[in-house]
Amino acid sequence: MDGTSCYQTIAVLFIAQVLGIELSIGQLFILVGMTVLSSIGTPGIPGGSFVILTVVLTSIGIPAEGLALIIGIDRPLDMLRTSVNVTGDAVIAAIIDKK
Repeated sequence: MDGTSCYQTIAVLFIAQVLGIELSIGQLFILVGMTVLSSIGTPGIPGGSFVILTVVLTSIGIPAEGLALIIGIDRPLDMLRTSVNVTGDAVIAAIIDKK
């Protein structure tokens, strides 16, 4: 779920920047770990990663109210995340098939 992982990282950084919150190195490491783990467990339903994003935000100390900044554009972004996820899975399947 590479699209989901990228989206969650970019969304958290965007929300933090808009709210004027500076993230420490420790918070950035937590962000990387949380996005990798949460992207594995994100359900494959429309808007599923948006719900998981609340967990990622609160784990590094950013208020979940910041989600209001991106909820209006989440639907088109969800479609793009799906295409990135499918493309990444197809590439890995093709690589494994050739071995």
